[in-house]
Amino acid sequence: MPETIYYVDGSVTSSGDGLSEGTALKKINEATNKSLKPGDKVLIKPYASNYTDTVVIKSNGSELVPLTFGVTISDTNKITFRRQLI
Repeated sequence: MPETIYYVDGSVTSSGDGLSEGTALKKINEATNKSLKPGDKVLIKPYASNYTDTVVIKSNGSELVPLTFGVTISDTNKITFRRQLI
């Protein structure tokens, strides 16, 4: 099954379906609330005002086909996830 790529851009006025940069989701948690499957990707555009979402990743990848989270512009932009134990 082909991977699905979801795009997140905090600067958009309102969320689209997330399936292209032009229809990006506004919040990271909108992407993690999707039914993510092994091989899917969530690409997050760096946002000047920072993202303040509480993100819970509810889906699992697999060792051979992981879920991937990354940035859309370049590898010089970094996203830091703070781990919260529940």
